[in-house]
Amino acid sequence: MTVEQQPTLEEQSRTEIEKVSPLVRRIADRMNIDLGGLSGTGSEGQITVKDLRTKISPKQESMVTVTEKVSDSTKMDTPIKRSSKNIREASDQEDYILQPLNHIRRITGEKLSTAKREIPHFYLSVDCETDSLLDFKREHGNSETSCFSINDLILYAVARALKKHPEANASWSNEGIRIHRNVNLAVAVASERGLLTPVIRNVESKGILAIASEMKELKERVKNGKLGREELMGGTFSVSNLGMYGIQQAVAVINPPQACVLAVGSVETKPLSRNNKIYHASIMNCTLSSDHRLLDGAEASRFLACLKLFLEEPLQMLV
Repeated sequence: MTVEQQPTLEEQSRTEIEKVSPLVRRIADRMNIDLGGLSGTGSEGQITVKDLRTKISPKQESMVTVTEKVSDSTKMDTPIKRSSKNIREASDQEDYILQPLNHIRRITGEKLSTAKREIPHFYLSVDCETDSLLDFKREHGNSETSCFSINDLILYAVARALKKHPEANASWSNEGIRIHRNVNLAVAVASERGLLTPVIRNVESKGILAIASEMKELKERVKNGKLGREELMGGTFSVSNLGMYGIQQAVAVINPPQACVLAVGSVETKPLSRNNKIYHASIMNCTLSSDHRLLDGAEASRFLACLKLFLEEPLQMLV
């Protein structure tokens, strides 16, 4: 080999490398295929996987397929030049199912997106010992004539706490802050069409059994799609209980123009320490999302402390 010939060979080697993608080279190395003299049918004469198939046996075909699939997971890490034709072909094969937005999901998405963007949220969270609440439910809420759930007790407690701290039972308006005289609780209920928040009105003047009966009827109407539009309007405070799904803690988005929304988690048995002694208690987390334009941290804390007292000592609600 002469000195004059060497640069020409190096140029040929570089040209050959440029014609072979990393994927094709890996497959060729595994199959012991010599790429020399192989004509490429790809863009600008690039050698493709399809070109390799002409030089491999049917037994080796499956190995090429496996290598191609493995390479899919690294496409984002190793950019590969593709023609616009290939991109159009790939887009024709959708790898998802498109579910059209129904009216409820579209309105909910738009409303809550605006709320999260425009409302200055702040969050407070407390753990409540609920052994007494569970005992109260077992003693008074399991008979045929007196049947209610833990969620019904939570709604009852929220209404009583709001009557003592009406600044949390408020809504925003351009004229000023509206402090509502009546407690109208918007309760989150899941449905096939999306999340709905039917409103129980004047909860502050209703007993536990009345709340339980109305909540049961509203859930049935949601399930059967018979909920009227007026039944979704006029809420002054929202409650979202995800405890039945095993969620320990949740943070909810405020439903404007309301001041607050309470997210409730599941009841979990946890070890606690008191007076240097370890004991186990049933714990339920409550997280309050508040609009800082309507109330400050101290006001929200007082409401949450009152709610915690009612949930931990349910007889206090009856006083």
